[in-house]
Order: sequence, then structure tokens, then C-alpha cells
Amino acid sequence: MKKDYITIPLKEIRRRKLRSWLTLIGIIIGIAAVVSLITLGSGLKNAIEGQFAALGNDKLFVSPKGNTFSPGLSIDAVSINDDDLKVVERVQGVRRATGFATTTG
Repeated sequence: MKKDYITIPLKEIRRRKLRSWLTLIGIIIGIAAVVSLITLGSGLKNAIEGQFAALGNDKLFVSPKGNTFSPGLSIDAVSINDDDLKVVERVQGVRRATGFATTTG
């Protein structure tokens, strides 16, 4: 009885060679697909974490409020001035505050 568990499958593999090879190729392709998806996901995760690490997790960016309709055009924008920067510098735990301006175009 236990002998049949081994002999019957081996006999079928020898008898249906094309089917056995196609099954084996399908299994190999499936394993390769799973491994490559896991590798791709891990690589993308590391790339995104690297970008966040380069930015720094101890930084806070403050920008003015406004309705932006197109790049560089903001209607009723509230500006941030040097007095606002000084208020941020006085907040407990802030080591450094820097102002900068960006433009698009």
C-alpha cells in the first residue's frame, strides 16, 4: 500500500512526460514571479524609506495658506514673514528655524 504512494506517481510522470515538464515549468515560473515581486516590493520600500531618511524625520515645513489654481499663482495667499519665523524659533524644542522661498516657472 505505501509502496503505491511512490510507484504510481513515478509511473505517471514517466508516462506523461510533456505534461510533467509543463507542470514543472509552471511551478518554476510561479516561484520566480513570487520571488521577483517580493524583491521588487522590498526594493521600493527601501527606496522610499531612504528618501524619507534623507529628508529627515525631525523636520517640519510650514507654508502659507492659499487657493492655488496653477503653479506659481495663488489667490488670497497669506504670506509668512520674518516675525513668523521668530515665533517658530521661540517654540520649545526647536533647535533651528530657516526661511526660504521657492518659485515655479
